[in-house]
Amino acid sequence: MPTKIPLAYRDWGGPDPKILFLHGFLANQQVWDPLIEHLKHRCRPLTVDLLGFGASSHPHSTYDIPTQVESLHHWIQSLHLPPLILVGHSFGGWVAAAYAIAHPHHLQALILLAPAGIRDDHFAGRYRRLLPLLWDSPWVDRFLDWGSPIAALLGQSHPWHKLKQFRHHLNRQPLARQFLRQRQRPEAATDTVEGSLAEITAPTLVIAAEQDDTIPLWHCQTYANGIPKAQLQILAGAGHPLPEYPAALAPLILSFVDSLGS
Repeated sequence: MPTKIPLAYRDWGGPDPKILFLHGFLANQQVWDPLIEHLKHRCRPLTVDLLGFGASSHPHSTYDIPTQVESLHHWIQSLHLPPLILVGHSFGGWVAAAYAIAHPHHLQALILLAPAGIRDDHFAGRYRRLLPLLWDSPWVDRFLDWGSPIAALLGQSHPWHKLKQFRHHLNRQPLARQFLRQRQRPEAATDTVEGSLAEITAPTLVIAAEQDDTIPLWHCQTYANGIPKAQLQILAGAGHPLPEYPAALAPLILSFVDSLGS
């Protein structure tokens, strides 16, 4: 069973409270390293590779959100961790919110950074042009290689490189290809959380990126409006990869954590 497969993690040590960080899609726990350098003297950070990502196990399984939640819960129980503060970015924010709904008594607080997980019927349309990158064929990689000189002539080297990088990540992480294929059909979005946000009882901070081109602001607002007494902060000038803004992010997180004791 996927829930019995171990997850790779790092315990950074330090004083309580314990804060667990969940990375976004196509990432791993190392994305948090710069932020944790700003936080580790005020808390005890733990970072983990979600099931199928990074150094964690990659079982043959359906990588839906409930599977991620239960593998995470089994890992938390195996370490006998007390209720903790859960931080999730993007895909990790979706998992964090679903965890808060499924296991409310194992959570002290919730911090969601540009969280995914809100049903958006326009999602498939926005990403349909990328569908060929999901094909399991070597011809896709050859086309991307052959197209590089033409892209350079047209002044499109940077976006072309981003496509090749995205394809490289998909080749390394088959679960990502599987997950995105499923999301091409809006009717497959049965594990989104917008209908259950009122069930989240933990104090919650939602942080949106002002210049996010991946998660629309209304997704973050849906979280903030749906979770009782949730706070919403918008990080000025930031794009979707919020962990890349550690100096701006750390004060928001620490201020929220400090407020939990008041």
